[in-house]
Amino acid sequence: MRQKSLFVQLYLVLTLLLIPAAGIYEGLCYFAANQKNIEISSAAQDLVKTRNDLILHADETAFWLNRLTRCFVLAATPEDFARSLIEFTQKYDVEVEFATYSRDGKLVSENVSSAPEIRKKWLEAGKFLQTVLYTKNSYQRYEAMDSLRPLFGQHFFIPEGNHTDAFLAGNLYQSDFKKDQFRYWVAGNGQLMVVVRMPTRELLKKTGFRHFAKAFSSDKISFARFTDAHNRSKNADKNSTSARAAFYRLEETPGREFIEIDNHLFSRVKISASTWILIACQIRSDDIRYGYLVVSGLLLLLFCFLGLRHSGYFSGGFENLSLLIQICVLMTISAGIPLAILGSVAINYFSNKKTALIRERNQQMVQFALQIDRNMQIEHARYTRLIRQSVSTLPEAFRKKITPEAAVALFKEKLAPVYANVQIISTKVPGNRSASYRVLASDMHPGDQDIVEYLGKQHLAALNAISAEEMPAEKAYMLESIFQKSIDMIVHDLLVAEGNMTEAGWGKRTVTIFAQAFKVLTAEYFDHYIFISIVSSVLQENYIAQHLHGAIRNPWGFTFYVARDRNFINEQKSLELFPEINQLFMRTADFPLPEPEILDYQGEKHLFVGLKGNMVGNFKFCVLYPVARIDREISKEARELLYPAVLGGTIVLFMILILHLNLLMPVNRLHQAARALENRDASFRLPESKGDEFAEMATIFNASIAEFEELQIASIVQKRLLPGKPLHVKGFSIFGKCLPMVELGGDYFDYFPVDDDSFVLLLGDVAGHGVGASLLMAMA
Repeated sequence: MRQKSLFVQLYLVLTLLLIPAAGIYEGLCYFAANQKNIEISSAAQDLVKTRNDLILHADETAFWLNRLTRCFVLAATPEDFARSLIEFTQKYDVEVEFATYSRDGKLVSENVSSAPEIRKKWLEAGKFLQTVLYTKNSYQRYEAMDSLRPLFGQHFFIPEGNHTDAFLAGNLYQSDFKKDQFRYWVAGNGQLMVVVRMPTRELLKKTGFRHFAKAFSSDKISFARFTDAHNRSKNADKNSTSARAAFYRLEETPGREFIEIDNHLFSRVKISASTWILIACQIRSDDIRYGYLVVSGLLLLLFCFLGLRHSGYFSGGFENLSLLIQICVLMTISAGIPLAILGSVAINYFSNKKTALIRERNQQMVQFALQIDRNMQIEHARYTRLIRQSVSTLPEAFRKKITPEAAVALFKEKLAPVYANVQIISTKVPGNRSASYRVLASDMHPGDQDIVEYLGKQHLAALNAISAEEMPAEKAYMLESIFQKSIDMIVHDLLVAEGNMTEAGWGKRTVTIFAQAFKVLTAEYFDHYIFISIVSSVLQENYIAQHLHGAIRNPWGFTFYVARDRNFINEQKSLELFPEINQLFMRTADFPLPEPEILDYQGEKHLFVGLKGNMVGNFKFCVLYPVARIDREISKEARELLYPAVLGGTIVLFMILILHLNLLMPVNRLHQAARALENRDASFRLPESKGDEFAEMATIFNASIAEFEELQIASIVQKRLLPGKPLHVKGFSIFGKCLPMVELGGDYFDYFPVDDDSFVLLLGDVAGHGVGASLLMAMA
């Protein structure tokens, strides 16, 4: 028995503690490993957003442009603008002068010098400012600009805006290149006009950084400042050891964006020519090993239980508990622990799912923006096809002596409205291989025509393998300045791109060109060369206009914005009129970010991708996607998993109900039957049924209890045979009582009087007990 009890205890310890502990340990280890990856990804996203915010605030000019634009757009009256600007400048101790005017040029509010002659100039500046802001391509505009220069500076100039109903300066303009004491910002709309004059020294106060530091709030993110290697001194670096190690390791691998050291994720951003900011985001510490903690806790619980039992607090074993408690404990362990593990794994799964969906959507957004940019090649191919169709008609046209004007008109008609100009050159290469050239048709400016003519001669000479005509130095310099490469490289690139459209030039002088040589009148050498230039900006604008509607109504639900320079293409209005969207375009980058960026937009968290165009020049793309949609996808999947969970719970409840009806209730009835037997209640009956052992036990019990009832009746009869009252005779008091071992026995006694002085006492005992003995006693 002792060996059996020891085996039972070992079995219970194994099944109730060790196996569940091992399961919990493995589950929590899996959970912890994946949770670390999720936290690193989340920390990387926080670092990307913080890094971009730092970049925006590091550029003092961009910061003030954004702040002034925001104050202006949100102001309904000149007084509103003055109030908001004064509050901000006083908050950060910045000296800024401003003047606000009504639309008709009347000075409404200002904080400029109180000197009478200066104030008089500010009063008169309103009417000139009105002309500068709302007049385009007019001589009066330049006269008004000259009238403002005595007040603002000898080099004061404001470029024309894109719209006549509103103007927002896109820069802080210098007004005196020599002294450079002030920077100016101007704006105007239907209600007010604004001039802001900021001393140049105020731009050195790093107001953007101070604003960022005051508005930034995070317990997980910290910063450290570093300088470039050639600006460092031995005692300058007072940062922590882990920060220095992270910065130098990032410096050694420039292509690396993040590095993890001591439960911190680091990234760096350059804020000036020689200054870096290292950003650190804390990750949850791994000092607590949850798997070991759970196993140790369970073993400690086992030790405490055995100690208490040994000391006598728990005298009984698990098998001595009630059946209901035993079943509850076993069900809790067998179902509760696996469900707890599955629950933790499910939580981890949905966390991984969200991270994966964020990365997937971010990649789709990047590809969406890149595809719009790359599809510019399709537009190039379309115009290339039109050019080749026109070129295919040239041989026959040349044989028919087509006029130069007709040749130019042929291309102009096909390529409208993006057409710029064309030049067609013919050449003859006689046997001595000394070529002669002639311009057949051209509508280029004479200065550009000479440059393109020399370029065509170099192109034809290279194809015909003859010596090229020497190019004048000034022409070569012009070509090299436009293309930013040597003449040989220019010709090489044109030969490689021959027959296709390609970008040439740089900055505002970028043009899209098509160059190709043909064998028109002879098959021995290339005798004609065509050079066509197309206005790149118009080509790109037409492409964006054609595809913008389809991009906005994309099937993925992305919010798509496009801007070029300071023009918001979606609304065809100035970008500064939309401060929140303007903030988005300020975050655009040349290349996709290494981690998804999540920011607040219109009161919700959005995934954000901002890219500058490559094929489409100065266009910028912003793509947004609400994070709430990803949360809804996960919630939908969680709800779909809820039905199997409810089904599983229903099955468990059904199993408990079956156990209750088919095990606990029959056992409880048997317990009641045992109590009835103990109380000698012969009227108790168990409900009879069929099909299991409990039904058979009920039948046997009911039959036994019926026999017991008959024995009780026989016992009553036997008791009636015995005297029921005591006998009082002179000198004696006689009474008797019979207590058989079972219901019936063979014991008998009787007493009765004979006369007043005598009585009879009878005693008898039949060997044995039970029904037989009682019958013999009755017959006697």
